Amino acid sequence: MGIFKLEPKDNAWHNQIFPKYIEWWYLDAMTFSNDFFSGSFALWGNLHRPESCVVRSDFVFTFSDGRVVDFGKKINLADFHASTDGCCVQMEYDSFQNLGNRFLLHLEQGREAILDIILIPECSGFGYYYEFDSGKGEYFYWIVPVPKGVITGQIQYMGQIYTFKGVGYHDHNWASINLSEKFNAWIWGRYLAVDMGIIFTSVESDQETLFQGMAIIERGVTANEYLYLKFDQEKPIIRIENTPVGWSLLITEPGVRLEMDIVKNILVFERGNARDYQRFMSNSRGWLSIGGLEYKLNGSLIHEFKSLSTKEWGKS
Repeated sequence: MGIFKLEPKDNAWHNQIFPKYIEWWYLDAMTFSNDFFSGSFALWGNLHRPESCVVRSDFVFTFSDGRVVDFGKKINLADFHASTDGCCVQMEYDSFQNLGNRFLLHLEQGREAILDIILIPECSGFGYYYEFDSGKGEYFYWIVPVPKGVITGQIQYMGQIYTFKGVGYHDHNWASINLSEKFNAWIWGRYLAVDMGIIFTSVESDQETLFQGMAIIERGVTANEYLYLKFDQEKPIIRIENTPVGWSLLITEPGVRLEMDIVKNILVFERGNARDYQRFMSNSRGWLSIGGLEYKLNGSLIHEFKSLSTKEWGKS
């Protein structure tokens, strides 16, 4: 268990996992004109029983003026195609692929909308592997090929073409388990800024914190580099509490302290009638202390919750 260096096959289709299986490719972006984009290609079920599988896309593009373009759809497993050697995913007319030093996403929603995005990484990626019970084959992989990248693209919508630039992110997850049976609650978030990126997460079962951690990326003189990178079973303090306007976030580890006030902007995705899984786009302000240096934080935050009613994470 722990962080590992990525290989092309890590971002490919893991179609040899049976009987319980889930996998998804996720992307998000914030444009410099304050448009927002997020979503994933995902599939789960028993791949030996195609009728049991759910295959869906839940990508949504939200214009800064509030207009929403929903690219979501469900398809049959027979209409899903992907490479087992590298990142190349096809869902009907939609696709996501890695070509050299860039990732290309293409989405269509009938005649109403067409979206094309180019995502170029600004720093090296990383992967994290968690095994639930040694020897039982129950595991969860979370890889981040693009912790922070630049995006360019265009969306054709209602007869108009809009071009954009911004900051983007891509991760990929797969597991040999039913997540709802193993995960009780989690928080995941990504702070977006031109000169800094922060990724944090805390994942819990019914009995304990399974893993937590944070990646901090800073723009250097010649390239982006990690100020901090740690995801494991050790338990830093990660707390998030409800406030009248959103949440307050605190993350502390030896030599690291992050405090952030989060003001909810929009709910961009919600799954289930019980609202037990939600993704938000929020405004954030705070500060980070690391290695004797302090950084002011003032930007946007994409963050997700499962079991949102839980007020605090990171407690044993």
